[in-house]
Amino acid sequence: MEEYINFKSEDGKTIYGTLTKPVSSQPHVVIFSHGFSGHQNEHIFFNGARFFMKHNFSSFRFDYYSDNDGAREMKDADMDTHRMDLRAVTARFKNDFKKIFFVGHSIGAQVIVRENPKEAAALALWDPSREPKDLVADLEYLPDISSYVMRWNTEFLVSERMAENYKAQPPIPEVMEKVETPVKIIAAGKAYGEKAEELYFDSNLEKQNREFVSVEGANHTFDAWGTEEKLFEETYVWFKKFLDSQ
Repeated sequence: MEEYINFKSEDGKTIYGTLTKPVSSQPHVVIFSHGFSGHQNEHIFFNGARFFMKHNFSSFRFDYYSDNDGAREMKDADMDTHRMDLRAVTARFKNDFKKIFFVGHSIGAQVIVRENPKEAAALALWDPSREPKDLVADLEYLPDISSYVMRWNTEFLVSERMAENYKAQPPIPEVMEKVETPVKIIAAGKAYGEKAEELYFDSNLEKQNREFVSVEGANHTFDAWGTEEKLFEETYVWFKKFLDSQ
């Protein structure tokens, strides 16, 4: 069963999302956090919602920006608004479910660890991105429109606000020092891959509940044949570990 839900963020913007629930009552929910230029219905989230429903998890996927009425526009978004909106999503569901699990893809993974929600039972980071300042380092500035252009197969305009905000973010190892929630990185073997383990876990070698796996043959969006299924299974096995824990 799916239900389309919208509600307000802290600054009055409307967040649009989709709640997917199994037929039987389920006390646990997975919250999906998309990456740069992404949206709630990318195949890994659309299919992921159905995978978790079959395994008796509810899920909620939403947009950090969209063209819906009252929604935040991408030009007005940055890491701070991403975190704000994730807080609003968490607040919306924290009293409806016994446990909340978070999945973040690419920069969406960083939103989760930077927000570090205390309500999280466990986190899964799907091919998490590099440092935000590195992501925007190679952008071309277009002075005539006071924006940057990012070329990822197609071209995206990135606002000065977002670029400067990303550059100012604390480094990932510093952020990860504060994360006590169990974290599993599921890296794409053909993308950032094993480098993510060193960046995200280097300062956490002594911490428990840290796991890493690289999906062989996967690209950043897990489009290659069979890699999406492996991504979902690795995530499910990780979350299942914490269903019966206090």
